[in-house]
Amino acid sequence: MLQLIFKNLWNMRGRYAWLFLELIIITGITWFIIDRTVVSLSDKYLPLGYDSGRLVRVAIGTLPTDHPGYAQTDSATNADNAYSLIAKLRRIEGVEYASGNSDYINSTNSINTGYKTDSPSDSIPKSVMAFEYVPGQEFFETYGIQVVDGSHSAEELSARQPPPGKNEIIITESYAKRMWHDGKAVGRKLKAPHSDDDDVSTVVAVVTDLRAKSYYRSKDLVFRPKATFIKNSFEVIVRLKPGTDQAKWARELRSRYSDLRTGNFYVMSSTPFDNLIERTEYFQGITAERNANFILVGFFLINLILGVTGSFYLQTRRRIEEMGIHRSFGARRGNITGILIGEGLALTTVACIAGNLLYLQYALKFGLSTGYSSSYNNTPDGSWVSNFGEHFAIISIIIYILLIICVVIGTYMPARSISRINPVDALRDE
Repeated sequence: MLQLIFKNLWNMRGRYAWLFLELIIITGITWFIIDRTVVSLSDKYLPLGYDSGRLVRVAIGTLPTDHPGYAQTDSATNADNAYSLIAKLRRIEGVEYASGNSDYINSTNSINTGYKTDSPSDSIPKSVMAFEYVPGQEFFETYGIQVVDGSHSAEELSARQPPPGKNEIIITESYAKRMWHDGKAVGRKLKAPHSDDDDVSTVVAVVTDLRAKSYYRSKDLVFRPKATFIKNSFEVIVRLKPGTDQAKWARELRSRYSDLRTGNFYVMSSTPFDNLIERTEYFQGITAERNANFILVGFFLINLILGVTGSFYLQTRRRIEEMGIHRSFGARRGNITGILIGEGLALTTVACIAGNLLYLQYALKFGLSTGYSSSYNNTPDGSWVSNFGEHFAIISIIIYILLIICVVIGTYMPARSISRINPVDALRDE
């Protein structure tokens, strides 16, 4: 049958030429649309590296000076009041851990920076996103971040105070492997750009990977201790016990706001972390971009199915007399259907290969989709998106499957109809 299929394609090459060119053009257009949509969808479902479903952000504010309950306080009293408020939150039913900070993961307050090793040959800093935390605030336990090398527990790491005059940092496993091929970073030195030769930071631990923002693919992060989080406003990230409903806990906390006030500090809001992620993606334009891609893909796929299936449907319907001859020589219905579908599959396969090779020339010059546009997000992260060969192969396969589905749909129905026709009726006008 394969020999007959290829013979038919060659004999009808003039008739199939325009359809072949159409499939090549469609392959290129499909590449452009499908590539960025698949990358965006892949980014959406990448693991965050922490259990956002068990986290709630509690925003803390300070009473205005003209408020009746406002009291003049010094920094020491403010610190005591802030720690007292966090302790109250920790005692609420359903709470496992709570970390006070002026920053939190997935917020807009993270710091874009870079480090280089102390090797003389390492002159270009490798970009990374930095988060600052206050020791003693259950930071790593709250997010569920674990130590990779086993040198510390999460509790020990959260409580660790750097020695006086020394800079210490904690880095993720991905960043450790990016800085040193063996990934063994503990005890090694990192230097920030434009710093003094003696201004270096010692890596004290390597922790599990996580993403700084839900729409970032890279997992290169560093954590730096700082002195205090207490300002006029700050956040407390609460980690709930397993089985505690995130949204319900946040709603119930609102009825207790008045009981949680300490000094001039009061609870302004309590927001499930999943809602924070959705809100951040909305305001950063990620949601709109993702929805626009899905709408465009949906519209394109509908037109693709109609166009390709319509072309193959008409092409197949013209073969009634020819298939009548095959039927008169004893060809079975399955043979007729197989021949027609096989021709469509063979033509689509060759056209898709040609279209992919043409798009490859464009991709080699301009690159493939990298998702959300950000210098930090576009750093090599070891995923299939950053691997050109793997990326190109995956999208090529997806496009090939889509085209095959369209061709099979467009060919099967008329092929099935033709295979059932009476040979005498098919040859009546021959």
